[in-house]
Amino acid sequence: MEGIHDNDNDKDTWIIEKVLEFLVKQNQLWENDDLLDTKIIAFMENNKYESKTLFKMVNQHQEKDRYWILLAYLYERGLGIQSEKTKAFRWYHKAAKIDDPIAMQKIGICYDESIGINYDPIKAKFWYKKAAEAGMLRSQLELAKHYIYGMDNNKRLQIEGLYWLEKVANAGVICGMNLLANTYYFMNDYQKAFYWYQKSYDHGSIREDLAFFHRKGFGTLKDTHKAIKFFLHPSQVNSQYLSDIFNDK
Repeated sequence: MEGIHDNDNDKDTWIIEKVLEFLVKQNQLWENDDLLDTKIIAFMENNKYESKTLFKMVNQHQEKDRYWILLAYLYERGLGIQSEKTKAFRWYHKAAKIDDPIAMQKIGICYDESIGINYDPIKAKFWYKKAAEAGMLRSQLELAKHYIYGMDNNKRLQIEGLYWLEKVANAGVICGMNLLANTYYFMNDYQKAFYWYQKSYDHGSIREDLAFFHRKGFGTLKDTHKAIKFFLHPSQVNSQYLSDIFNDK
């Protein structure tokens, strides 16, 4: 009988570790929570487990601090248990205090989006920075947004924001490339703006902004013929607009 229970415990641990692996990858690859929920539910069903069984197993292993982040996520998303955002925040915070990078990022999001706690941009930035320094890409992006577009209007922070934003863009994150391009555009640095719009396009993003840049010669040589190729739906561009582009009106 002891051997049977050992096998059950081994499988329970394997299940928890696999779901924890999904959670870690989700934060690394920047997948949305709905996709992760679907992946977890499908995995549990394929292994003849219910979501409530997963919660029970994780909850029974609270002594393992590496499982705290998963327990928090289950509370937040209501997987196997009724969603309780306040409890989710508490477990995220507990995990963040032992320097779990995902937990630090989640705490930043909680403060930023009022998940289980009141909105507090100062605390959000504090936790985003800790997670950013631990290599969490979303935290780097969110921190950059706070520093560059926040209410601080602090030149030093804006420069630091560009540093974090460039790290995200250089990691190949398209939304980071686009935001960096937009930021440089508003700073009137058209060459850098064009460079990052072009990089975004090269990574698969459809950038109508490039039509404008080619038309005006911002950050690149003026080329009205190239401009047309960057429209999202060329068939929807009316003839008058095409005429304006070619005639540079």
